[in-house]
Amino acid sequence: GHPAVAHFFEALASSESVHARNFMEQLRRMNVAEGPAPADPSVQTTRKNLRHALESELSEIDTKYPGHIERLRRENQDDALRVAIWAWESEKQHRELISQLEKGTGMLFGVLESRLQSRHLAYVICEVCGSTYIERPQGECPICGSDAASYREVPPPASTMERQPASRQAR
Repeated sequence: GHPAVAHFFEALASSESVHARNFMEQLRRMNVAEGPAPADPSVQTTRKNLRHALESELSEIDTKYPGHIERLRRENQDDALRVAIWAWESEKQHRELISQLEKGTGMLFGVLESRLQSRHLAYVICEVCGSTYIERPQGECPICGSDAASYREVPPPASTMERQPASRQAR
């Protein structure tokens, strides 16, 4: 019932998929076996799911990535370090949008949905590093240096073009 929020998270998921692919490739190169799959997430209301996702994402940006990057530096894992820095830099791009979402998970969730719905029509994701933009960059990717042709658009679902009635706002 919240297509603009869903579209935003679809764009973030597309970026995360690029990171996961890059990390898996690095683990294979290092002959590291895959660990167990994560447990199935619990499904809550849209508002609770947003709060959980936002807390997790901000923790990664502020704590997890810096720790991993420092460890990779100490271990002289240059290829893995490059991929981790790409992921961290693209995660930092999400910070401003995530912070805006975090402010909107309280009483003004409907305002947040409207703001997202009226603000962005598409997101673009670099298929090399996962950087995320609301407008296609000119020239090469600012994070990984790949040609701008490496960007893929994450178009909004058709339903984001229609306004949701107030009765469809977060419960």
